[in-house]
Amino acid sequence: MWIKYGDKPELVRSIATTIRDHSQEFQNSVDDEDEMASEHQEGQIVVRLHKTRERDSQLVTKKKNSILKLSGFLSCQACGINFEKAFGSSQFNVYECHHILPLHTTGDTKTSINDLVLLCPTCHRIAHRIKPWPTLNDLKKLMST
Repeated sequence: MWIKYGDKPELVRSIATTIRDHSQEFQNSVDDEDEMASEHQEGQIVVRLHKTRERDSQLVTKKKNSILKLSGFLSCQACGINFEKAFGSSQFNVYECHHILPLHTTGDTKTSINDLVLLCPTCHRIAHRIKPWPTLNDLKKLMST
């Protein structure tokens, strides 16, 4: 942030003022004192039994390494975020591999690195909430709007 905004104190001051103004508006918009004081029970231990599809973690590592070898860095193939550029350190384990064809439709199958795309956690979460299953181009279009 310092590299991007260190020589722009007026812009930083303007952004900070805008944030303060809008946060004050948000605080003032909450009128219901009962809702503000309400508490919800959380933290209970719950045991759940569910099915999951087997994944090969070596395949994920191979996919990431192949992209690193080709481009020299990792980035989300949908939105383009590069965590190393954004946060200054390698974030190899932050990226997630997404199956182009969902395993719930293919079932037990052979998968190669060409069957996977590299996504940031946000794009991956969105991809799993869209029906029908989006293509990489669908995600790119969605993230560019």
